[in-house]
Amino acid sequence: MLLGASLRARFAEAAGRTDVEFPEDGYHGAYVVEMAVDLARAPEQSPELGSDVEMGKISGRLPAVEGSPAKWMELPAQESSARFGDYAILRLIKQQRQILGRFGLVFDTWYLESELHATDKLESTLERMRKGDHVYEREGAVWFRSTDFGDEKDRVLVKADRSPTYFLADIAYHASKRDRGFEHAVDIFGPDHHGHIARLSGATQALGLAADWLEILILQQVNLIQDGTTMEMSKRAGRLVTMDQLIEEVGADVAKFFFLVRRNASHLDFDLDLAKKESNENPVYYVKYAHARICSVLRNAEARDFDAMTVSEEDLGRLVHDAELALLRFLPELPAVVVQAATTREMSRLTQYAVDLAQAFHQFYHQCTILGEDQALSRARLALCRASRIVLANTLRLIGVEAPERM
Repeated sequence: MLLGASLRARFAEAAGRTDVEFPEDGYHGAYVVEMAVDLARAPEQSPELGSDVEMGKISGRLPAVEGSPAKWMELPAQESSARFGDYAILRLIKQQRQILGRFGLVFDTWYLESELHATDKLESTLERMRKGDHVYEREGAVWFRSTDFGDEKDRVLVKADRSPTYFLADIAYHASKRDRGFEHAVDIFGPDHHGHIARLSGATQALGLAADWLEILILQQVNLIQDGTTMEMSKRAGRLVTMDQLIEEVGADVAKFFFLVRRNASHLDFDLDLAKKESNENPVYYVKYAHARICSVLRNAEARDFDAMTVSEEDLGRLVHDAELALLRFLPELPAVVVQAATTREMSRLTQYAVDLAQAFHQFYHQCTILGEDQALSRARLALCRASRIVLANTLRLIGVEAPERM
């Protein structure tokens, strides 16, 4: 395992040893160095990983971390790298669960690839494809006839050395998902995985699943911008910004809103400087401020003994200003926006609705005196404020962003 070999070399380096070379294609990330330094602090002790977070069940068996780093170094290189790799996997999975917990993203089940191997799911999946005459052997390898399903060429499932490919594991995972009762699957791919669509969709059909059982979404690239310049990143080279660092820098709410503000097919330039601004230029601040402003108006009404809870149809008939009518038109649209977002898989519809609603409220606030001498009109405008707060808070809740009462 390349990750384990990388960690092994970094541990040796941290321990002052010069007899272990760093692998040519190893992982250079700071996270590998950090793990190595932690292990080197107590090399004779079994490493402590701390308790796991309660966030979704883990389906499968995580690797056991036994022995000490110093003992692992005494093993043959391949076995030693495997021990370091087991530790790295366990630590990184726990860190990922913690970070996603901070972000507010919860998976019901974390399904480990090792579970596929432990339950012989790869072999049973391959056998199902054989029975449908969707595989053949050539040059010692086992191939999937993916060209029958629109792919540009057939794909290897088992290599000539009899080791399974990642593609076979992907197919087996989807077979497992259907066997576990999922009537529809949605995969999210990065921008460089267009070529995987035809082969994976074809593979699920070769398993006997309907052509529309698997839905694949392509999300475009996210570029982090700082001081007007795109940050160049490479995971293997160690040039990266982790989600944990991003949350620390701008906060989970801002990160979430910025990620959801773009359409799936659009690239996102995540401007870190804009994300940290407390001004109307920042869409998250703009929307949150609208909710806080409404809460402030309602508090002022209560302090001035305005009856904000009683309003008649006659009072509401006084809402005829263009800004009032524009805001009124927005409020009933949320259910339809939710349906559109769900059916199109475009969560940007919700963030855009939140921005548009906030803009409509801000315009209403600036153009209309809410607490004035005309009691009936004030009651109507307060009712409009209450309705706007409810709808805006519900929208933010659906996005997973806090609706503050004060800012």
